[in-house]
Formats: sequence, C-alpha cells, structure tokens
Amino acid sequence: SHQPIPSIGWGAMTMPFKRPQDLQLDHIKVADPVSFKFQQINDAYVITSIQKKTTASALMEGQP
Repeated sequence: SHQPIPSIGWGAMTMPFKRPQDLQLDHIKVADPVSFKFQQINDAYVITSIQKKTTASALMEGQP
C-alpha cells in the first residue's frame, strides 16, 4: 500500500510491486512504514530502492 504519488497522478492504493532478487528486505517487516523508489519495466513496477522509515520521519509525514 502506498500514499498518493501526485507526480504521476496516482492516488493512495494497494498494488503489487516486484523486487529484484538482490534487493535485501530482511530489515523490513510487514506493516513497517517505508520509503521506496520504483520504475516501470514493461508491465511491472519494480522497486529499485527501499528504506525503513524511522519513527521521527514517519511522524513528520503524518504517519502513525
């Protein structure tokens, strides 16, 4: 699930993203707030980087 992405006209939604096998996710748990970047490759949206948000950064963006 993600917040709106105004730069591409997307509202908040839940959608599938693919990840490269070399992208490590072991530091992230389900429901952790994250910041991520992605790109469209053919018909898939592929995560290119992902970072767990700290409590302070999540609060600054209005996240619980």
